[in-house]
Parts: sequence; structure tokens; C-alpha cells
Amino acid sequence: MALRRVAAVVIIVTVLLVQLAALNRITTPAAAPNLILVVVLVLALLEGPAAGMAYGFGGGLLGDALSTHAFGRLALVWTVAGYLAGLMHDPGGRAGERSAALPLLAVGGLCAASTLAYAALDVVVGAAHDSTYHLIRQAVAVGVYGVVLAPFVYLVLRPALRRLEPNRA
Repeated sequence: MALRRVAAVVIIVTVLLVQLAALNRITTPAAAPNLILVVVLVLALLEGPAAGMAYGFGGGLLGDALSTHAFGRLALVWTVAGYLAGLMHDPGGRAGERSAALPLLAVGGLCAASTLAYAALDVVVGAAHDSTYHLIRQAVAVGVYGVVLAPFVYLVLRPALRRLEPNRA
């Protein structure tokens, strides 16, 4: 289990650097893809709610440290998102009993909800925020990117983590 957690932390840090170096520079009409959040949410799906909270907090704190906004807001939002994604964890491996698309759609929904929750925190603390139209457009775009990226991230992370401890799903 410890080896999986160390690997997850290394993955989060690596993806955060890719996000900052490449993905944030992509010009799209609404918003850049949030790959680090997708990775945190997929890790939460694979590991459960407690690990999802830890990954969300750690990834959010790193994101806060490397940005210009107030420290801790991203960590708070991603901690809650990681917990909610972790609730969909299937420790018994009974994925055949439910739709495989449901967790992936949840990742997209949580990406969009995280964008809205972060904006709500902006309002609460009195920070400058975008117009409602721009915010909804950004949340929808981030959610769509989350749905598109989640299967690819899942297909990379699940076998990688499984190889580290083969006796676990």
C-alpha cells in the first residue's frame, strides 16, 4: 500500500508540472483542461475516499503554492472533490454490477463542480471573480475535458498501480 501511495504522489507532482508547463498555455475558447484534478479524482476512484481526500489536499496545496491566488482555497475544494470521487471506489472489484461510465461521468461532474465551488469561495472571501456567464462556460468546458480525459488517465493509472501491489485491485 505504501508503494502505491508514493507512486501516486510522484504522479501528482509530475502531472502538476506538466499542467503548469504545457496545458495552461493551451488556448481554448473557455478554459484549459485541468489534468491534475482529473488525476486526483481518478486516484480517488481507485483508492477510496480517505486517499482521495489526501490526494486532493496535497494536489490542491501544491497548486495553491504555485499560483497567485490565496493559499488553501484550491486545497479545500479538491479535498472535498477527492472525497466525493472516493465514495465511488469499488473495493470488491464488482464493477460489472454498475455502469463503467458512471465513475467517469462523475469525474467530469466533479471537475465542473470544483470550478463552481472555487468561484463560490472567491465570492465568500471577496476576491475578484468572473461574470456568471464566463464562469458557467468555464465549468462546462472543464467538465467536458474531465469526461474526455478520465478514461485515458484511468487506463494508465490502474495498471500502473496494480503492478506495484498485485494482490490489490
